[in-house]
Amino acid sequence: MTSAIVSRCRIFEFKRLGADDISAALKLALKDERKGLGKLRVQCHEDALKHFVWAASGDLRNALNGLELAALTTEKRDSEGRPIIDLETAEGSVQKPALSADETLYYDILSAFCKSLRGSDSDAALYYSERLITAGCDPMLVARRLVIHSSEDVGMADPNALVIAVSALTALEKLGLPEGRIPLSQAIIYVCEAEKSNSVVTALSEAASDASSALTTMYRLI
Repeated sequence: MTSAIVSRCRIFEFKRLGADDISAALKLALKDERKGLGKLRVQCHEDALKHFVWAASGDLRNALNGLELAALTTEKRDSEGRPIIDLETAEGSVQKPALSADETLYYDILSAFCKSLRGSDSDAALYYSERLITAGCDPMLVARRLVIHSSEDVGMADPNALVIAVSALTALEKLGLPEGRIPLSQAIIYVCEAEKSNSVVTALSEAASDASSALTTMYRLI
């Protein structure tokens, strides 16, 4: 019975949308008079549009909600009375400040942060984490990356690293900034200076490969 049910199941994987897809959808929403904001004749600045795309983190619903809120609440108007959405309005609508770094620099700094964690350089990791947060990056992103590295790079060499990283993430979530940066920094130093082992990732990869092979074999037998 179980095999019969499994054979009739389909797995759908939902992935984050790309920046170009979200941008195109927002522009369509601004023009669509039936389902969108076309009747309002909203004037959305290009930097504001890019901010909605960035803040959405791949979720079109978040981007559309932010755009709609900005259009309906902005008090800025052009000479013809049309609503204006500038960067300041966009920031207020999604409650995220704009990054003071372009996309390329942002990913370069994030990459440098991850490499510093992997390379046991706590001074560099603290510096790059502060660069990210100061530039307007969500500090929770830094904390989430830290949790991942605590298992991916430290793993079984020091399991306590995961406990400290998760505790720092929780503390940051509860405290916010600026206080949350203190436990976050403590966890960054701990993960950097802990012994390193990729045994967890290696074991997971082998288990996933075996599971995939077993699933393929089962489907062939059904």
